[in-house]
Formats: sequence, C-alpha cells, structure tokens
Amino acid sequence: MAEGRGPSRWRRVGEWLYDRLLMERWIRLLSAAVLYGALDERLSLREALQKQLNKRVPGYTIWYLWCMGGISLFLFLFQVMTGIALLFYYRPGPEVAYRSVQHLMNEVPMGWLMRQAHAWGAHLMVLCVWIHMLRIYFNRAYRPPRELNWMVGTVLFFLTLTFAFTGYLLPWSQLSYWATTVGTDGVTALPLV
Repeated sequence: MAEGRGPSRWRRVGEWLYDRLLMERWIRLLSAAVLYGALDERLSLREALQKQLNKRVPGYTIWYLWCMGGISLFLFLFQVMTGIALLFYYRPGPEVAYRSVQHLMNEVPMGWLMRQAHAWGAHLMVLCVWIHMLRIYFNRAYRPPRELNWMVGTVLFFLTLTFAFTGYLLPWSQLSYWATTVGTDGVTALPLV
C-alpha cells in the first residue's frame, strides 16, 4: 500500500481532529474563565451568584401550582421544536393545506406522532398558562413591585391564546374552518361600549 493512504492515514486524521477539538474546548473554557474573572473583578458577580444560590426557598412555594410558569416555558420551547419539524411538511394555502396535513399524517414516518404532540402541547400550554395566571391573581402576586410582571404576563397570556386560536385553522379542515368561523363571529357579536 502506498505511503499516506489507507487506514493509518485516516487514523492520523482522526487523531489530529480529536486533538484539535480537545484544544478548542480548552481554549473556550480558558477564555470563558478569563472573561468571567474580568467581569467578576469589576461587577462582583461571585457575591451576587452566591447570594442567589444560597437563598432559602420558602416551604409554601414547593407545590405544583408554583411550577406552572416554568412548565409553560418548557411547553413553549417544545412547541417551537415540534413546529419547526412540522414546518418541513406543511404547505400553507387553502388549496394545499389539508392535503399537506393528510400527507404528514398518513405517509410521513411518525408524522402523526409529531402532529399530535404539537397539538397536545398547545392544549397543555394554554392550560398551564391559564392556571399560572389564576395562581398569580389569587395569590395577589400582581401587586407592587410586580406590576410590570403582571402586565407582561397578561400580554403573553393573550398572545398564547391568539397563537392557539390561529393555529387551530392551519389544517384547513371542516372542523377547524367552522370552529374558527364561530370564534370570529363570537368576537363580532360582543357589544361595543
């Protein structure tokens, strides 16, 4: 076998890549440590981090209702991931949307699972955000100094409901079309004061 060819050549390439990647990792860690050291020197980050990490959590907050904000964030990230995966197969437009959803459900491997996970994730996210807003309201956590948190949360709540409502129409089936029609007609039936 000629010099420089064959398995030994690829082994050397692999070793070189491994050494290079290992060196890159150490360079990143060292540069992060230097950056952290410089920031800590100027901003006293270590004290602030120690204060936050050593803070005691009150016993009454260790309850499932106090986790709804974090669960909502997790479900939002889940919706983003499954939505991006569905985006590869969905075709918008009244003529092709229903066919693209049928293709996803029947012909794409595990497409039905991805679509159902996205749909159930949306339902769970609306439920968790709703429970979270109710807990904030009934615990009076909207009072000063948290008024801005309450306002941002209210905007996010209505944004979540809007996304859920508009996402329901995307399959362009008879059920989604008429449900959206009923929803929009319900809004127009509200009296203006």
